[in-house]
Amino acid sequence: MIDHTRHPFQILAEIARAARHTADLEDFLQRIVAAATDICHAKGGTLRVLQLPEDELRLRAAAGLSARYLAKGKVTVQQSLRKIYAEGPLVIQDIETDVRVQYPEAAVQEGIAAIIELPFAVVPDCHMVLRLHFNGRITPSAEDLAFLTAMGEQGAQAIRNHLVPDRYLKAFQNVSQAVHRGNDTAAILQGIVRQITELLAAAGCIYWIVDMDAMRIEAKISHGFSYRSLAGVDCAALLRIFDSTPGGVILIEDVAADDRIRDLQGLGKQHVRTVAGLVFGIDDRIRGILAVYFSAPYRLTRQDMDLLKVLGEQGAISLHRSRRYDENMLDTFRRTVEGLVTALEAKDPVTHGHSLNVGAYARLTALEMGLSTRAAEQLYHAGLLHDIGKIGMTDKILARLGRLSAKEMGEVRLHPVIGARILEPLVFLGDLIPMIRHHHERYDGSGYPDGLREDAIPMGARILAACDALETMLAGRPHMPRHRPADALARLQGGAGSRFDPKVVRALTAALSKGPDAPPENGLFSSDEDVTNPLKLFPLGF
Repeated sequence: MIDHTRHPFQILAEIARAARHTADLEDFLQRIVAAATDICHAKGGTLRVLQLPEDELRLRAAAGLSARYLAKGKVTVQQSLRKIYAEGPLVIQDIETDVRVQYPEAAVQEGIAAIIELPFAVVPDCHMVLRLHFNGRITPSAEDLAFLTAMGEQGAQAIRNHLVPDRYLKAFQNVSQAVHRGNDTAAILQGIVRQITELLAAAGCIYWIVDMDAMRIEAKISHGFSYRSLAGVDCAALLRIFDSTPGGVILIEDVAADDRIRDLQGLGKQHVRTVAGLVFGIDDRIRGILAVYFSAPYRLTRQDMDLLKVLGEQGAISLHRSRRYDENMLDTFRRTVEGLVTALEAKDPVTHGHSLNVGAYARLTALEMGLSTRAAEQLYHAGLLHDIGKIGMTDKILARLGRLSAKEMGEVRLHPVIGARILEPLVFLGDLIPMIRHHHERYDGSGYPDGLREDAIPMGARILAACDALETMLAGRPHMPRHRPADALARLQGGAGSRFDPKVVRALTAALSKGPDAPPENGLFSSDEDVTNPLKLFPLGF
């Protein structure tokens, strides 16, 4: 079919030279269509581009076909792209009966008898189709189709070269603007890994945040195929794969032949071939590690590496800013909590140390239940502040707790609501408000202020309820003697399913039975103050 007297490879070389020296994309695409039409003695040819999510193949270049035929109507994708690329080049020999022909009558009127169609993926959301139209039957060989594919790929690459720099720049601008606006860091990192995956047509991308001093992965943000052999590694394995020196670039060309990524789950290696990683410094102890992986052999261009570096660095900048902001907010948080708790302790000296102990119990319980370290710290702080609403009570009522009239008890029951209102203006304490408002709800719905039951009660509030009751029994009150630890836990377990969430009671019991050696952290009171250490009440193996 191809006219081999025209030296096809010489034509390919000419097209390749034109690709380097022709600045006009439309002119270059026109050259490809004209050359393919000429060397194949076709009646005419077209080159169309599909931009997802549209379904229309828009005309970019044509040769040999009438204006009437080219204007016949909207040309659309008639089947799934996956099926099109699985079939590869299509050869249509019967224009009138082949269902893949969208306008058979117009083709017959144009004198078209057969079509060769070659699809190309330009970038994930942009595709190209090169079509050659013939006025008679054709019998293309494998070599013919390979040659046309090579020609078409030149066009796809030209479009790619035209699109990618603009898209890389736009991606950088979007991320940079989000960083400078102070957007949520997790959302910024999620956007980075998504855009890298899409722009490089990769299988997936992961951004790790690693604490080098603690040798711990603090967070992991990913997009795309869940490559378990990489995504599931621990900190030691991660640092074995990727050099922890900032600025380092790691390229694993063939994962299957590289022992640094072990097949931990029996899955993954057969789906990924090439991995590239970069390391970024966040501060003296924190590193960001960015990895992108491909399902087929992939050679990263300088342009690709620039994209990874600039987006990865934007992620590092966002993390650095976020950590500095968090440190400043934490200082503010600590000072605010210390001031509020000091005010409460001064108001009600009878319960001196109660809030600290409740916070310590709550943190232990949260960790025992498998909650995150951040959630456990939130519960600790909620424990410190759970009774802050009592600041609004009169000294007379506080002095008579346990011997109150119905009216006075009604006032006491308002302290969770008052506490929530006190904290509302403090935006950075917003996560604690539901725990504080509902820490006197009961699992069976008989508590206050809202009569919530079971899972409708926030988990943090359920934990505080059990810890609050236990600490009160252990410490005692003027109207209530102290309970021995065994008796206090027995009473707590007796209330499981009615007053308390059974899961919380089990976790609190298990946490205390482990008998930690160290007392709870005491960041609000000096060491010479008489603060009961609740953990010492429970020796090892209780």
